[in-house]
Amino acid sequence: MKLCLDIGNSTMAMGLVNGGRMVQRARLDHGGRLTAELVHSFLERVLGSRSVRRAALISVVPSMADEAAQAAGRLLNVQPRVITVQAMSFMKHGYRTPKKLGVDRLVNAFAAWRLYGAPAVVVDIGTAITWDAVDRSGKYLGGAIAPGPGTMAQSLHRNAALLPELAVKRQARATGRDTEECIRSGIYWGTAAMVRELASMIGREVGGRPRMLVTGGAAPLFLPELKGFRHDPDLTLKGIGLAYDEFG
Repeated sequence: MKLCLDIGNSTMAMGLVNGGRMVQRARLDHGGRLTAELVHSFLERVLGSRSVRRAALISVVPSMADEAAQAAGRLLNVQPRVITVQAMSFMKHGYRTPKKLGVDRLVNAFAAWRLYGAPAVVVDIGTAITWDAVDRSGKYLGGAIAPGPGTMAQSLHRNAALLPELAVKRQARATGRDTEECIRSGIYWGTAAMVRELASMIGREVGGRPRMLVTGGAAPLFLPELKGFRHDPDLTLKGIGLAYDEFG
């Protein structure tokens, strides 16, 4: 069994892989306060008596990576591999500032290339929305970043005195008939249109007929509007496992 952890700013996703198949998944909401003790108790509860021989993780917050690696190592008696952009030398890229590239974006691109072929465009809808492109040769080209739907809702509430903070929901109509409907319409339909249009623009720049993939915690809400996209909710976790295997 191989344990894969994807540690974000506010959540940690866990996947347990056996022979290339995802056999278990779980998510921990840590709210930016991830500690070794929290990771230890979470993994102990979720994994139970399952035997894990290997472990790998990525994190956009280096200090959280250290906490998680410490906890997983103590619980499982394995040395987790912390995967970074610099370590992924097997993935060609033309990014001008690799030290500022989120490892989750590169892992997503690597997973798309290995699992679905290239060229490809991956959209990850979460706290932020990221678009990432891989050309026909498997080279990572870059992409785009925008606020995610939840971030948009929070920003409107914080910066506009009369606008409430609302949960993002699918709207039947684009034309809202009160303030709440207008906010929800703007965020929902605006996000869907932005995802489609930017993916299309990036796809044209990549060339060929790129595969369109979508992942991320907020992706299921927008799937009705993303015809032609393949949804893989485990893409990042699969990519962590595939990247680990590259190290031998």
